Amino acid sequence: MTAIAFAVAGCRPHNTPATHAPLEFKGETTIAPQDNVRIGVRTDVSEVTISSESDLIAKEAKSGTLERWPAKSRHFTVSKGILRIGEKAVSGSWRLSPADAGATITVGNYFYRGTIIIKPTGDGKLTVINECDIDDYLKGVLPREAVPTWHEEALKAQAVASRTYLASHLARHTEHGYDLCSDVHCQVYGGATKEHPRCNAAVDATKGQILIFDGKPIGAFFSANCGGFTEGIQVVWGTPDRPYLRSRRCTWGTEARWYEWRLTTNNTEMMNALRAKGLVKGNELRSISVTKKGPSGRAATMAVLTDAGTFTMLGNDFRIALHPEKIRSTLFTKIAKLQGGYLFTGRGWGHGVGMCQWGAKGQAEQGKEYREILAYYYQETNLAIWSRQ
Repeated sequence: MTAIAFAVAGCRPHNTPATHAPLEFKGETTIAPQDNVRIGVRTDVSEVTISSESDLIAKEAKSGTLERWPAKSRHFTVSKGILRIGEKAVSGSWRLSPADAGATITVGNYFYRGTIIIKPTGDGKLTVINECDIDDYLKGVLPREAVPTWHEEALKAQAVASRTYLASHLARHTEHGYDLCSDVHCQVYGGATKEHPRCNAAVDATKGQILIFDGKPIGAFFSANCGGFTEGIQVVWGTPDRPYLRSRRCTWGTEARWYEWRLTTNNTEMMNALRAKGLVKGNELRSISVTKKGPSGRAATMAVLTDAGTFTMLGNDFRIALHPEKIRSTLFTKIAKLQGGYLFTGRGWGHGVGMCQWGAKGQAEQGKEYREILAYYYQETNLAIWSRQ
């Protein structure tokens, strides 16, 4: 099906963004030869407690040994590279599946659909992986990446973005034995614990839908609130820009309580944080300045002067070093030097690349359907059905 063209106009001098036609479908795309996805839900931990209301079918990975474990709580540790349940050595890596269809497995305080894999990772550590259906994974993501009470079209937009992110990042943690992790490094995933009927409905309503550019799934990045403008990836991460992730004006989301934020911090805290990330040397912080801005006004690069010299870094690296929940964005409106510290003020929360989640909420409330919302933030893309063969 031929895609409908849609507007990709740049920033406008007033508060009404350009009209954007909804995306249409453009065939199918085969991305991965799997129906399930593996998520690292506990990585390199010293112990974990696992339980289920159902008996568990346990299979040892190398030998193929099958056992039926009665339903109860089990405490796993690793000693000298060997997996143990309590004091009993069980060796190897184990796959645990509920004997009863539809039952879940509890890991710590979270419960999960599908299979749980437990494997030793060395140095007395173990990793727990949840292997589940892709839609079950997404149903565990949406309530953590969006607000379940938001408009259904915003939730659908998030469902497509999250599914697309999965499709384009499947190999991100292959060396660790799973596809994605369960925290903000990938997508926040809470298993079945946090599922919500409205989020589940959004996943079902957009089943299989992903965004593609040039026949491939896009890097469907998103952040909480763009503070008025989204940004391209070169400004944020220093990698080449992509046509579908250009800076756009976003006039929605101003009602978020941290749309405008401020932080006061001291020089010692900043020096310790920047040194810990290897961004600066020295002992005394003397000045901070933005040396280059992106189209959105975000700090592309920053210079930090210490007693050991001037150190230039990406604005986003500076933000991450000082903690992204304190420096909420690099869209600074002011950096003021104080006695022994600095006052930062800015707008928005997150890196600002791709879809603005509060912007999606605002557009949905103004009557935009999810394909129009996606067209606005992911320019020049098409919708396709993710066909797993």
